Amino acid sequence: MKFIVIGGGIAGLMAAHRLRSDHPDAAITLIEREKQLGGLLAGAEYGNGRYFDLGTHVFQETRNAEIDNFLLSIVPAEELIHFDVGQGDLAGSVFSGHLQSNTHFTDLRHLIGDAGELISSLRSHVAEINEFPSIDRRAALMDVARLRFGESYSSQVLGPMLEHVFGRPAETLSGFALLLLGLTRVVVDDLPAWLNQADDEKYRTVFGVPDQRMLPKEYRNSKRSFYSRKGGSSAFVEGITRFLEDSEVCFKVGASVFDLDLETASLNLKNSVGQSETIKNADGIVIATGVIGMAKLLGLDMVPFGFDRPMPHDLIHVELEEPVDSDLCYFYGLDAECEFYRITNYRALTKLENDSRLTIELLGHSQPDPEILLSSVTSRLKALGFLSNEEFLFSKLQRLPAGFPVPTVRNMKALESLSEYLENLLNPKTKVAGIGARPGLFFQNEIMIDVHERAARFAS
Repeated sequence: MKFIVIGGGIAGLMAAHRLRSDHPDAAITLIEREKQLGGLLAGAEYGNGRYFDLGTHVFQETRNAEIDNFLLSIVPAEELIHFDVGQGDLAGSVFSGHLQSNTHFTDLRHLIGDAGELISSLRSHVAEINEFPSIDRRAALMDVARLRFGESYSSQVLGPMLEHVFGRPAETLSGFALLLLGLTRVVVDDLPAWLNQADDEKYRTVFGVPDQRMLPKEYRNSKRSFYSRKGGSSAFVEGITRFLEDSEVCFKVGASVFDLDLETASLNLKNSVGQSETIKNADGIVIATGVIGMAKLLGLDMVPFGFDRPMPHDLIHVELEEPVDSDLCYFYGLDAECEFYRITNYRALTKLENDSRLTIELLGHSQPDPEILLSSVTSRLKALGFLSNEEFLFSKLQRLPAGFPVPTVRNMKALESLSEYLENLLNPKTKVAGIGARPGLFFQNEIMIDVHERAARFAS
């Protein structure tokens, strides 16, 4: 048998792994346009041991034993870091002038101004609701927020905050914006009061524990998080790649696909040295680029689907003169004064005392000046108590070419329409995997589970 995987990100790598597991003797070819496998998990290397993830990418168990056991086997055990169950990669946020290390949920106890009325309205809303629906990723943000939190908190806090983060009017955003930032709860009570009411599932659904480190074991997420001390997210890419190479999967890296024929499962490509190659009559093709990547492969006109343009997405990788003394692995900038979207603190991830790396993520800056931005961000972080000084040994600006997909209703609907359109083009020999392969599909774990199932559907 013969299979083709197009796309060398995590979806493509996991598709090739599943195909090899199911078809030990098949010829499997993985084609990746870029010169490096892994997509956003590939990381960035700047020499002298300076490695940075492209954002925050911490692995978490999927509860699919085959996937989890495989991921945990490909990085040397001495390099793997396992975070405590339910209290793994600690997250925070900058909200109302405070760096919240206690939680990344908005903590109204520290809200500048009188928060009493907001908290009272939240309590009244929760008391009147019998059951909270799950967050609809494709519905309008403000509709989703009002169902969950009521009018006051949604319009006075959530709406303006997410407008700042994503640079779009709140009325245009979707419920998915809440999930991207994990803003599914709000903190209103001190720990004794929270513990006194925690048996009420409805209460826990909306009101978060005031200190993530004090969450009782019975309420913790049972999934373990894990990370590579030495190579970050790229260590998993390298481990999967080694496994596939040992399993005789053929890699075509730096190769461009053209003349893709879904009906016959055939294609032409130009390899890394510009030579043309043809692969005909495969038994199956997994297009692991997500639906937008597949549309581009097929040369579809994207305009009729009505996508909003992605936001510019930049990273400033920094090596500080001194490591920070914080156990936060990452935190979000929710205040209007924050220039950054998220900051990754590698010292908290690797547990290495001398690790002084940070990655500062920026959204929406058309032409960022790294010196001005870095000076502004580090000054703010010092004022917030995260940095002891603003000195650094290394910095590098990196723009991610694909940008950041804005979580608007328009984009969610366009993605769904495109997925439906492409689904009609598929046949038993072709599968699409990755972002948008099913409605709302986006997060890494979801994609790995989904591609694992899709790649298994080819007949033996």
